[in-house]
Amino acid sequence: MEHLQRQRGEKLNKKLIGALAIALIVIIGQSVALTMTWTDTKVTMTAGTASVVSVSLFKDCSCTVPFTEHNWDGVVQGQEYEVTCYVRNSGNQAVYITYTPGSLNFDGAQTRFRINVSVIESPAMPCQLLPMTPELLPVKNPLVCERGFLLLPGKVIKVDIVLLVDSVVAGGSWSWNFFIAGCAP
Repeated sequence: MEHLQRQRGEKLNKKLIGALAIALIVIIGQSVALTMTWTDTKVTMTAGTASVVSVSLFKDCSCTVPFTEHNWDGVVQGQEYEVTCYVRNSGNQAVYITYTPGSLNFDGAQTRFRINVSVIESPAMPCQLLPMTPELLPVKNPLVCERGFLLLPGKVIKVDIVLLVDSVVAGGSWSWNFFIAGCAP
């Protein structure tokens, strides 16, 4: 009988020790939780399934002033002229950036211009682009998309557009359309 009472006592002690251990864990957990301070902020997020491929040209790195026209003023045969601008991927897909110079032969081909475009700064933080070795952009090829500078959504690159004047007719005035193109693979 004494043996049974001792076994019951040991079982009771084990249960009591287990209960005390659980109580201790709860007390420690509550004291740790009481010493932690949480703060949060809310952002409402949305997503859609639509795919948007879009690029935009700007005069400034913060992309607030659209670059829609440029006057080269007076040009001289054999000279080069340049203008810089910023290309932003305003869509939600990565795009390969290329360009189309437009028709640059005038006056029965007596006036001829050429255009080269180079990426001179790559994406980093807005208006803190990373200088890079100039990378020539290829002229747009409608049959090949995976050529050009890969630009991720929302990112900006700085490009240098160089006008090379091969020949001009005195007293002339010329205009043409120039396109920066983005192609999603």
